Amino acid sequence: MKKVLIFLTFAFSYLFSSNISLAANYGKTDQERIYELGVYVFISDDFNKINKSYFNEKTLSKYKKKSGYIITCIAEGSPAEKSGLELYDHIIGVDNDNFFYIWFADDREVVLTIERNGKIIKKKIKPIKSSLISKKKFTCNQEYKPVECGRNFLYQNDSFKKIFQCLLEANSTIIPFFKDDKWWMLTSFKFTFYDYVWKVKDPIKINEHLPLARKYIKDTEEYLSKNSLEKKIIFFYSNNVILKF
Repeated sequence: MKKVLIFLTFAFSYLFSSNISLAANYGKTDQERIYELGVYVFISDDFNKINKSYFNEKTLSKYKKKSGYIITCIAEGSPAEKSGLELYDHIIGVDNDNFFYIWFADDREVVLTIERNGKIIKKKIKPIKSSLISKKKFTCNQEYKPVECGRNFLYQNDSFKKIFQCLLEANSTIIPFFKDDKWWMLTSFKFTFYDYVWKVKDPIKINEHLPLARKYIKDTEEYLSKNSLEKKIIFFYSNNVILKF
């Protein structure tokens, strides 16, 4: 168990300093000024940022689009949900314009052109202020489950336990979808495991979580073997971060 704690301590030190925080929130002024649909989206220009060495071709094929936005998360009760937008919908136009944004200066109704399962459909939708979206719960697709769990539980009591349980139930991967993204699975597990070891001191929970710790070490080790730069950075913190049992 001590080896698990050493691994989590040093790995977390690197990962936290790299990029553990949530995506930047709008300031209060921006939330009143910007109107939106209530979605998170994948931008086609970000395809090269995906961890292609870890995710399979079936997953990658969902994001190989030439332009526009792919819906990855939808807020409950948002204009997007009410208008029938779905996860993985590919937004290819707004008001018949192929050069567009999906954030607006007012609440006028717009018409989205959507590609869904090879078919082109139109959706009328009226955006609302960002301030009305900011506190809503989001449902995300499989690749963006860390966004869903992190956003929905971060500021609650026992937040990291809830985030970890959410990711576990969603069968989320320990390796983030994007190379520079948040390592929520490892981070939330670290806090959960430390709580059982140092605060609650629950041997049953510790033993229940040890197999997960071994799995996460194995998955991280395999990932680092294909990403030498990150491996060197983590080894800067310890001569032997990836420990065997």
